[in-house]
Amino acid sequence: MYFRSGFLCVISILFSAIAQNSSSSVLTVIASGESHGMVHACDCQLDPGGGLPKRAYLLKTLGSRENSLYVDAGGFAAGGLYDSYTEGRKADSIRTEQMIKGMGVIGYDAVAVGDDDLQYGVDWLLQQSKKAELPLISANCFSADGKPFFPTHVYVKKGSKTIAITAVTTAEKLLQTDKKVKIGDPYSSLKKIWKEMVDKSDYQIILSHLGNEKTAELADSLPACDLFVNGHRKNETGAISLKGEIPVMQFGFQGKSLSFSVFKADKRLQIEKSGWYMVDNALPDDSTMLSVINIPAKKEQTSVYDLYIMSQCPYGIDALKEFVKFLSKTPKIEWNIWFIGNIENDTVLTSLHGPEEVKDEMIWLAIKNLYPSKWYDFLKIRADSMIPTELILKRMSIPSEEVYRWITKNGNSQLGGHYLRSRRMNIKASPTLLINNIPYEKMISSSRLLKDECEHTDKKSAQCDSLPQCIDDTDCKQKGKIGKCVEKKCVFKDALPFSFSVITADSTRQHPEKTVIATTEDLFPGAIIEKITMNSDMGKSLINSFSPEALPFYMFNKDVKQAHNFDQIESGLIEKNGALIFKKGITRYNYFYKRKLEKGKTVLFIDPFFKEIPQIISFIQKDSLLQKRITILPVIYDDPQSDQWGTEEGFRQEEALRWLTMEQFFPEKYSLYLSEYAKLPGRSYWFKMLESIGLSNESFVTKLRANSDILFSHWKQLVSLSVREPVAILFDNREVVVAGNKKELEELITEVR
Repeated sequence: MYFRSGFLCVISILFSAIAQNSSSSVLTVIASGESHGMVHACDCQLDPGGGLPKRAYLLKTLGSRENSLYVDAGGFAAGGLYDSYTEGRKADSIRTEQMIKGMGVIGYDAVAVGDDDLQYGVDWLLQQSKKAELPLISANCFSADGKPFFPTHVYVKKGSKTIAITAVTTAEKLLQTDKKVKIGDPYSSLKKIWKEMVDKSDYQIILSHLGNEKTAELADSLPACDLFVNGHRKNETGAISLKGEIPVMQFGFQGKSLSFSVFKADKRLQIEKSGWYMVDNALPDDSTMLSVINIPAKKEQTSVYDLYIMSQCPYGIDALKEFVKFLSKTPKIEWNIWFIGNIENDTVLTSLHGPEEVKDEMIWLAIKNLYPSKWYDFLKIRADSMIPTELILKRMSIPSEEVYRWITKNGNSQLGGHYLRSRRMNIKASPTLLINNIPYEKMISSSRLLKDECEHTDKKSAQCDSLPQCIDDTDCKQKGKIGKCVEKKCVFKDALPFSFSVITADSTRQHPEKTVIATTEDLFPGAIIEKITMNSDMGKSLINSFSPEALPFYMFNKDVKQAHNFDQIESGLIEKNGALIFKKGITRYNYFYKRKLEKGKTVLFIDPFFKEIPQIISFIQKDSLLQKRITILPVIYDDPQSDQWGTEEGFRQEEALRWLTMEQFFPEKYSLYLSEYAKLPGRSYWFKMLESIGLSNESFVTKLRANSDILFSHWKQLVSLSVREPVAILFDNREVVVAGNKKELEELITEVR
């Protein structure tokens, strides 16, 4: 997400001009998906952007809609697993309403219904979409009597062509959605409407909220489809890929990018151009959109607590005991209990503690669904006692026959949804607590949770007022002092002083040492920070004595051994010349003073599968000075000598080797190859690119096979330079800079001129 908005607008207008100046045989499809309630742009440091006002502005720059189709693959609602800004059910439903209104104003031609989008109820969703005139569609969302809740498909006229658009919704149960909705088999549901769609339209498009793998399977079953737009999950990095002969467009997460494809509308849609439109933070906000989505804020701050456990894990039960105590003191918060497990072969449920744990967790879910008013009481009894769950049923007068009938009918699917959710979230440890989708790193105790909740929400209540000054030592912070929590009150004493020296280059573009210094000051209140530049007398002396591999370089005085918290860093230190220094790999370098200084030499390291690679390569190649002064080399993330066959990293390394071979042995063709590659990144038909740039396939492959070792040499260089991100720049053969956002990268590249 690292590119200049002004440039993007130029590109946008260029493609708009292409669409307008072409005949009606050209169709431009612009796709979004998985916005997850991103109503306003994120001003976060990493990956900023998104938001409906900026999306609306960008789309308006594209001009006429005559031959442009706007579609969304679903996942627009706030409050699901992947909503980074969840604020509780009430606030999230308002954000979802804003999303629906805003997308209606943009004028989407069709929007798929995703699983997240059903969480506030199908009736509510239908009502909101009707008011906003937003065309929600799903071919497989049915009521109990088999009637579709939404239109199964729509017909859209673009130029002289009629396009039929349908959608399918995933049946994965990753969160609690409206139980009235029955999700049918995607293929069977589509077959019911397919003939009519084909008869009444020139082209057929499927918005597939199934995820990349299931979308590919569906494409195998419906080879006559002209275009799929994928939603839900993906592993593709390009804006579009081919499944057989069918193009599959991808989404940009949280609405921070839109994929586009320009098709020649012949008998089948044929790709002419594709790429990403970045919804950049520097883009202006559309005033009309602002007036629509700026509903007077309710701002009732609420937290959502999700506790993941295994029902027969002692640690999980201990956490549950503390959690229910916390719930008794905060009755208005939103909370959920989720189970951790696995699904083998897509059907068999397994858990760490065996089949009995699977059965036990199904009983829990039966109680929650059949007797929601008794759910909290059940959890309290269960957490306070290790007696079998069946005995708790008797104690609570819950008929076991009814519980087991429910399990027979619903147990596998309900618990499978929990296991699938924990797997998607990569949660394996019992207990794991998420608050607003953010992992809680502290010990789970009722008093600690209550104190954090009171501080976070600024609540005024008797419960909050009665909290002690401290619960543990982490609550006691004071500069130059060590704080201890004694009888719920902070007691301070002077911290042991010691010197912590940091050697840096005289001047660098970035300062990774700031994070290390801040962490040291937090751990050791007595640390005396000494900053030293490499060309000062002290710097030269220390560099001569220690000969660090690169900078920044850090040294602790030996007195740190006596300091409070030393045990937290001891394993990462070694002794050298009377001081303690970090082991290799613990901290990051950005200045490699031992490398030969080559003024003006600039290398751009970039992941060949990085989503914004078309814009970055195009920007450099359109400027003759930049093209002359910047060398582009690939980024890989794993040792090429390890087995990567068939994985995304394996494909990345194959492409990286092609880049390196081209750059080293066919330098006059390298720029042309990158230009061709940028048109459709990640495609497997790389040999066709060789034809288009006039390079013999045989001569290239011969060189590639004879020099495969250059990839390992390149990997060693990346490791030595601490290049771990998709995009990094090496200046003057010494300084490595990582761009934190698009604007920063643009400024760094422009600096090369």
